[in-house]
Amino acid sequence: MSNNKEEAFLQLINQNQQRIQKICSVYAANAEDQRDLVQEVILNIWKAFPSFQGKANINTWLYRIILNVSLKWSTALKKQK
Repeated sequence: MSNNKEEAFLQLINQNQQRIQKICSVYAANAEDQRDLVQEVILNIWKAFPSFQGKANINTWLYRIILNVSLKWSTALKKQK
């Protein structure tokens, strides 16, 4: 990934850090789980970022990733119990 893409990714994460944490706090049971979920979300955004083509609004795209990862996380936790 080029430096421009990396810088754009870091800027996206920095601009949306509160949003990511807020949504993750809804789906994570405690602070430790929330930190793990935030890391999982950021990893998934990193993996998907090169394929973002700009056809959708970046905020909508980002929200869908955060929500989908959080829902999978929540479902996996419920299955463990």
